Amino acid sequence: MHNPYDVTLSFLPLPEKSISRELGPVWAKLDLFEILPVERVLYLDADILVRDNLTPLWKTDLQNQALGAVPDVGHPMGYNASDKRPYFNAGVLLMDLTKIREMGIVKLMEKGTKMRNAKFRDQDALNHHFKDWAPLSLRWNAQGLGTYASYPSTD
Repeated sequence: MHNPYDVTLSFLPLPEKSISRELGPVWAKLDLFEILPVERVLYLDADILVRDNLTPLWKTDLQNQALGAVPDVGHPMGYNASDKRPYFNAGVLLMDLTKIREMGIVKLMEKGTKMRNAKFRDQDALNHHFKDWAPLSLRWNAQGLGTYASYPSTD
């Protein structure tokens, strides 16, 4: 019988031309699209506190989208007044890597490089590329409003 709590930890080398080698570790989640040998992945930022079983999140229907994420509580419609649309927090991402790869990873990498100085760096690059995404419950990424105290938003 398979134990669902068995875990295998594998370290994968970064490609020589990875975005995180060029721009730093905060961009590493964009490298996942290319290096992970799987079709679906649940990405959790290092500062995420997991307080419950993640199986229901893993089984979430992405409604034919490539990515599922939680709306950003500080900037639910983004922070750029000229480009108001739903904006997600990139701390918890449920990703269909097959769909993401079909979308063209190279384009995302190029946008990441061009957005190296964006206010929220990788999160801005991901939001720029994934205009359509499946919203996940705030239960899966309960962001603290204190994070946004220095970034006021009319939303």
